[in-house]
Amino acid sequence: MGSKILSSLNPQIPSQKTIEARFKFIKDDLLGTNITISFRYILFLIILEEDKVKLPGPISYSIFKDIIVHTAAIVESCIYYCLKTAIFLNKIEEKDIMDIEWKEITCKDLYKISGVEKVCGVIKRKQCESFEDSTQFITLNKAAFRAKVFDKEEYDCAEKIRKIRNRIHLAALKETDDFYQKKDVNNVFDNAKKIIDKIEKYLN
Repeated sequence: MGSKILSSLNPQIPSQKTIEARFKFIKDDLLGTNITISFRYILFLIILEEDKVKLPGPISYSIFKDIIVHTAAIVESCIYYCLKTAIFLNKIEEKDIMDIEWKEITCKDLYKISGVEKVCGVIKRKQCESFEDSTQFITLNKAAFRAKVFDKEEYDCAEKIRKIRNRIHLAALKETDDFYQKKDVNNVFDNAKKIIDKIEKYLN
């Protein structure tokens, strides 16, 4: 049964090269390959869900959640790559797009109040948050807006993707969350297309 489903799906999934062509604006080979793999997996899930085989409700919900999570990962990766490339090409500067935060430089004990309390003197300095591989989705979205990669509408689209992705992650920790529908997936796809198209235009 399973082998028949897989064999029927395989010819319908576009080749690696076909998907790579869609993301040709990604010049990082490793990132491009990983995005392509995720994209093909999304297509596999779409075809599987739309196949004539009737899937139980919870399985369909899980497929929809998987599609949303992987789509969000692709969008997040594209935003990261766009900003990293723009910084490298000196089109934007980190200090102009990243949050400013107070960093503790030194801390010195001044006097002891009790066995469990003491007064300290602290020197803090304002520093720009570094743009790194670990930069969070929410920070990437704000940075893209500050860099004018996104306008307000596009920023809102990216935030919608991030928030629905986060809800899935949080729900997995504390509750059964099996209520995602195809319309949720379609909304994520619509927002993702706007973001990816804008990034491609910006980089080209």
